[in-house]
Amino acid sequence: MIHLACQYFLNHHLKEDELRKQVRELAAGGYECIYAHARQGLMTPYLSKGWWDAVSVILEECRNAGIKFAIWDEDCYPSPVAGNRILWEHPELGAQHLEFTQFDARKGEHVRKVFETPASIYRCFAVCGKNILDITEYCGTLKTECIQRALRHCAYSLENKINMPHWRAVWDARRFALDWQAEDDCKIVAVQVCRFPSGGHNTDLMKPEMTRLFLETTHGEYLRRYGQETFDELFDASFMDEPSVDGVFPWTDAFEQEFAAQHGFELTPYLPHLAVDINEQSPFIRHCYRMTQHRLVCTHYLEQTQEWCRSHHIRSIGHLSRTEYLSVCNSFMWPDELRSCKYLDIPCTDPLGAGAAWPDACAYHTGLKVVSSAAHLFGKEQAGSDALAVLGNEVSLRDLRFHLDYQMALGITYFNIHGLSYSFDGARKDEVPPSLFYQHTEWRWMPELLNRTRELCKILSSGTHLCKTAVLYTSASFYCHANPGGNGGLESSIQRFVENLLSHQKDFDFIDEITLRELFDGNPQEFVRKYPCFLLPDTEFMEKATAECLERYAAAGGKLMLAGTVPKLLGSSPENALSHWDNAETYRCANYPDELSGPVLTGNGKQDILIQQREIDGKKISFLFNRAERPFSGALDGAPVWLPPSGGTLFTGEPSADPLSNTEPVTEVRDWEIEFHENHVPLNCWSCRTANGARSEFRLLEREIPDFSQLQETTVESAFLYTGEKRPVRLVLEESTFSGNRRCFVNGTEIHGFQPSQEYDCRNRSADITHALLTGSTPTLNRIQFILSGGNCAMSEMPYLYGRFKAEFRHAGKTLPYLESFDGKIQCSPLYPWSACGYGTYSGSAEYRAVLNIPDDGSYLLDLGRVEDLAEVFLDEVSVAVLIAPPYVAETGFLKQGAHELRITVCNGPGNRDRLADLASGLLGPVTLRRKR
Repeated sequence: MIHLACQYFLNHHLKEDELRKQVRELAAGGYECIYAHARQGLMTPYLSKGWWDAVSVILEECRNAGIKFAIWDEDCYPSPVAGNRILWEHPELGAQHLEFTQFDARKGEHVRKVFETPASIYRCFAVCGKNILDITEYCGTLKTECIQRALRHCAYSLENKINMPHWRAVWDARRFALDWQAEDDCKIVAVQVCRFPSGGHNTDLMKPEMTRLFLETTHGEYLRRYGQETFDELFDASFMDEPSVDGVFPWTDAFEQEFAAQHGFELTPYLPHLAVDINEQSPFIRHCYRMTQHRLVCTHYLEQTQEWCRSHHIRSIGHLSRTEYLSVCNSFMWPDELRSCKYLDIPCTDPLGAGAAWPDACAYHTGLKVVSSAAHLFGKEQAGSDALAVLGNEVSLRDLRFHLDYQMALGITYFNIHGLSYSFDGARKDEVPPSLFYQHTEWRWMPELLNRTRELCKILSSGTHLCKTAVLYTSASFYCHANPGGNGGLESSIQRFVENLLSHQKDFDFIDEITLRELFDGNPQEFVRKYPCFLLPDTEFMEKATAECLERYAAAGGKLMLAGTVPKLLGSSPENALSHWDNAETYRCANYPDELSGPVLTGNGKQDILIQQREIDGKKISFLFNRAERPFSGALDGAPVWLPPSGGTLFTGEPSADPLSNTEPVTEVRDWEIEFHENHVPLNCWSCRTANGARSEFRLLEREIPDFSQLQETTVESAFLYTGEKRPVRLVLEESTFSGNRRCFVNGTEIHGFQPSQEYDCRNRSADITHALLTGSTPTLNRIQFILSGGNCAMSEMPYLYGRFKAEFRHAGKTLPYLESFDGKIQCSPLYPWSACGYGTYSGSAEYRAVLNIPDDGSYLLDLGRVEDLAEVFLDEVSVAVLIAPPYVAETGFLKQGAHELRITVCNGPGNRDRLADLASGLLGPVTLRRKR
């Protein structure tokens, strides 16, 4: 079973040697599967010969490394458009949607209305109270507005050389219009079919022929080129990335017929109900409409894709939408998204951003629980996450562990790690930062994190999930709302409801209405045994059949608890559209967390502990996640438990305690020798001449990119101060730093010979500028100039200085760096942060050395105190611990009396280098030797 896959962002000119090197690094880093993901910035055209050459190289290296390959089913995002080939080559398979225009008309008013949407009128209605009048016959096309009137002097033939003066007028584009006399006060509702999608979701997921063509164009091409034998050997899966319908009210040519076949009545007379609250039929009509949408998309896209994958022995994996964004996703993108996950072999979610797990970021609880619940309900081995996207350049391995642990606590055991970039040259670095690949300063230690995560996933994928509570997934409450995407109040209520359950250590599974009825009616006793408690959160609408099912559940011995509003019940026909649930209050439960079974946790701060429990080989194990930034000490089911801050721990029932609790301090380690690698500092502030000749300053860190497009030549200039003896200094660029021709000068000396070099990316270029430096006993001004020429010239990325120096910004704004020649070696006692050493803009590692005097033979611990962010501890040149998160405590093992060599490698994240983030960095201590009692 695969637990760790990576999205390998192929986003530049793809070179064979670089691909081979990078795939080997990915395999050595601990990834079990590589998705070849065409991404923004790709310069080797998708599905071209160059693309397939690159894929062949990746496949060969995967085979050599013994890992799997997987298909990312799309060119960038979203699925399934095949790099727009489907729409461009087969416009009849393009997505469609209904566009509604609404306005009021007064009795006797002569309504003349030109509709702004450039699309055909499907139907036009006048809604008078609860009556609906079809007035489509009063619609037609017009060109109503003159947009240009001019006297022209021209001829209309090359051979007519007499340009006779004449007047011409140009009118606006043709639009549909209504010309009608209102017989009563009413609301006009026009329904137009838009067939020319311009957004990303531009294919019709409700047409089976679209899916067949898409699979033939993408998956089928992989199969034709590499064959079923290679599929069986190397291919693991295909991943779909947020496929969706187009528009708020999606449409397809056969929608009306499919609707009538499913529900037994015609949709057309009821179309105004989709957009307007007319009467009690309105939510029912929306429900029927969304259920037809749900069925068509699941049958014609998801199920068809899954069948293709299974027939070729690979898995269909993916995430469908912003799963946690209930009021949007369930309103129109994926009605009943939970049920849709049935057609994925591993249902995934995509929790974007650094803010997660905390109460004020509790929406991600819901997204994660939706896919893990789907895995439990539909018999999937795993639930997955399109994980760790858009965390920011400041992120460290410590932060990554926090996010991975949080997601594992909520049931995720398949991670498709987001954003391992072939390059982050130019704008690529801002697409979805960070790159969690070789560009990240802590990449060297990534295997430690991945190996730990893999082992935890193996455990948390085995055995049985211990959960006795089901919670209704209230999708109908969102898609029955008159304003799709507008029911934010209900969404907030549900998110807080989920936070309340989890912060009380009450695990649960979401279950949708269709699956509830299916599972309960299939085996009532088994369902009650599995879920003896059933919770109804705030729910505005629910099918009457579901309420009847829940009453049967209660009668069979299940504990049904109404925790929110009483839902209105959706009927089975327009004549029986909506009713009241008479018995609902019978099941009212005000203190529902206290009524639920689950682990018993005690201790101060227990509200910040999330727990997943499993039974493996007859033994209960618990994974506890502490989202607080302080340790937790308490008891779980009576057994003492201690948790580090901001992380998770596997608990088997044996008492656990603070690792320092049974130790005593011996001495503080002092007299440190520190050695840094080359320092670096970005040149952020530049000046230039604009088109009108004025001087202008711009700051590249803030992405202030000047427009030189009107200039044939311009000069950009930056400055820094340097003092002390000359030591080697290099100027480092990216390929995308400049466009157009450039010449470089340092203090008037032209710099030649920029060569490829991998300082932080494979597309770096660097040149030695030591010979051109000016220095002295006081800070000495140095100027760097680039002369740009040739038209369309631009500067968009920060150059860097690399070398043996201290660096600091002494003024606000970080515009003028001060550099002091320095060999990178420091002696200090006590410890202080890197910024105080002249390495405040540095991202990388440093070596700390000290003598560790052991007074007596015995077993010891090293408490490193505060570490920013990661430490590897060596004793007598043997690695004894890699510490990527608290507690920063290293077991030394048995040590003999006497002097031992202590070396600690400390590394920070890339934020100080990439964003001048001013993050605290280094070994801050105090470092204490402690003896085990």
